[in-house]
Amino acid sequence: MYAELQSPLKRTPMKKITLALVSLTFVFALTACDDGGENTDYRAAMVSFVKAIAERGRTTAGADFGIFPQNGQALTAGADYLAVMTGSGNEEVFYGYDGDDVMTPPEVTAELTGYMDPQVTAGKLVMVCDYCTTPAKVDDSYDKCAAHGYIGYVAVRDLDEIVDNGHVPTAADSHDCQTWSDVEHYLYIIDTSKFASAEAFVNAVDGTYYDLVIIDAFYEDSQLTTEQINRLKTKPDGKRRRVLAYMSIGEAEDYRWYWQSGWGSGNPPFIDAENPDWPGNYAVRYWDAAWQAIIFEYLDKINSAGFDGVYLDKIDEYEYFEDGGY
Repeated sequence: MYAELQSPLKRTPMKKITLALVSLTFVFALTACDDGGENTDYRAAMVSFVKAIAERGRTTAGADFGIFPQNGQALTAGADYLAVMTGSGNEEVFYGYDGDDVMTPPEVTAELTGYMDPQVTAGKLVMVCDYCTTPAKVDDSYDKCAAHGYIGYVAVRDLDEIVDNGHVPTAADSHDCQTWSDVEHYLYIIDTSKFASAEAFVNAVDGTYYDLVIIDAFYEDSQLTTEQINRLKTKPDGKRRRVLAYMSIGEAEDYRWYWQSGWGSGNPPFIDAENPDWPGNYAVRYWDAAWQAIIFEYLDKINSAGFDGVYLDKIDEYEYFEDGGY
């Protein structure tokens, strides 16, 4: 997981959960977990959670609402999980696993592509985000993605800028993306701290010719408006673009709208340990009904703003619980 740089500002206290509460019993029944003890099937619980998110999102926004889990590729071996995915996001497939600008070990690449290639065969939109800067390595990442049928993007680790890496689409590449299969390139930028305002951020992204953009639904404490999202849905020449909202479902972030004063490890009970690599991010018991209610309210906010789908991070949080911690 590579979440956005956290804002020093705390999110406003969580509003009372309304529509999400009616689904608590339903969601809890969907999960395959008990109380998080030794008999918990953490992988099945994550699959159930993603399926519940997909059902809720598509019930509200329609069958075309995109569901893109990031990482956690082992779960895609299950046909029921694969069926609800529009596609997937995958980090460090060719570069970045052992450090920025470092080639990912061949055995790791082989394992990942072994899960990802069948997704391409199944007609899924498979995206790769590598982390490298050397021009030859950047070119190699894009070439390898193309050879596998993946959509590649080479980024900086903080995902806080529109990178000019020699593979930026122009007006000559522009075409309508009326369906997910029309997407040929994408932009991944979820930290907006380098932009002076929400408008400055939206204008910068809107000026590009990417077919798909993955962004945060918020700029600092304020949610992006429907008008801003609708602007992002078209390229400068008026052709259709797809817009995904980033949402972490396996970790809680203390800079989000839902975070309340006094929260921390063990309070509320669904919050587990703080991620040592990303201060302010906490592992969560993602099968917990209260946490799922928060995510459903988050999803409703994303839907109401008009996003085309969600990009779900920390899918691989099951590994944290299987391994007994960070």
